[in-house]
Amino acid sequence: MKTLNVLYQSSAAYAIPAAVSICSLCENNRKIEDIHIWFIDGGLTAEDRARLLQLAKRYRRKLTFLSGKETDEMLEAANVQLWSNSYATFYKVFVSAGIPEIDSILYIDSDTLVLGSLAPFCDLDIGNYACAMVSSAMTGAVKQFIGTRQYFNAGIVYFNLRVWREQHLKEKFLKVIGSPKSRKYTLIGDETLINYVLRGKIRKLPLRYNMESSWGLWGWNRKLYPQLGWDSETDCYYTPEQIRRARSHPVIAHYVDLTTGRPWDYLNDNPFRREFEQYSAILKPWKKIDFAMRGIGGNSKAAAWAKWTAKKLMPTAVRSRLGFMQHDSYWKKRIADLQADTQG
Repeated sequence: MKTLNVLYQSSAAYAIPAAVSICSLCENNRKIEDIHIWFIDGGLTAEDRARLLQLAKRYRRKLTFLSGKETDEMLEAANVQLWSNSYATFYKVFVSAGIPEIDSILYIDSDTLVLGSLAPFCDLDIGNYACAMVSSAMTGAVKQFIGTRQYFNAGIVYFNLRVWREQHLKEKFLKVIGSPKSRKYTLIGDETLINYVLRGKIRKLPLRYNMESSWGLWGWNRKLYPQLGWDSETDCYYTPEQIRRARSHPVIAHYVDLTTGRPWDYLNDNPFRREFEQYSAILKPWKKIDFAMRGIGGNSKAAAWAKWTAKKLMPTAVRSRLGFMQHDSYWKKRIADLQADTQG
């Protein structure tokens, strides 16, 4: 019997999006005989845990909770900065390596929708690669800062746990975390940490398994290639045709907040908002809970109206350019601030 091991992680803030993602996973993967969902608890309420268990039971899937407490204590002792007021983003790196008797597991971010079959991951062999990930249309400034040419988004990670155990990779991550340069390599939480520590050990997945908003906004824009660190179209992580197909038929949609807003934000124009509403409607116990109560409610209504109006008047090419400029300037400022703090 084929088994798909899937890993989620969340604090209470993202418990509802995580449940929506799990719901979409179960709805669109009924043909997989056995799905075991592992969930790293980063501060869920007792009600959240009960509802997640109820959701898994509805689809006759097993759900096992893991604790992120030990990782919290370790990262706090190492003086690692919080990411969105939590260490939850780091859990997958340190907790997954300790799951016994499993050779591989597919990590999926909470802010995603699983819209297609994940059957290929039931028996995917990636050889001696540490993991498999989808490349990201990240600004070249970040890649240059951490010293990598390839850059991968950590929203979807297929972990080769056999290699992690054999090569003692968890210990390598701990060494970097405990070094004076830990702040540099955790610039974008665990994502820059993974890209730095595992450079050369990551196999590239097709874009359809992590169609993040940046590809839809500027990853296709040839004029931005130099600022993305690409010399030409052949140097780009994915071809324009691969990007087009992934945008049209994603298996996993990753709705990171760039200029579209999250699907639960007021007046958002996220391309997957209807699908989010479709699966969230199934979660009756959570349906009426206000996202703002959990600190992820987005802009005020006045700001949302202004943003929505501006976007409707803006040509696609202009929006793409402005979106990238906002992205690029934000990370350049974060890098400059970090360098100033380090030198000071």
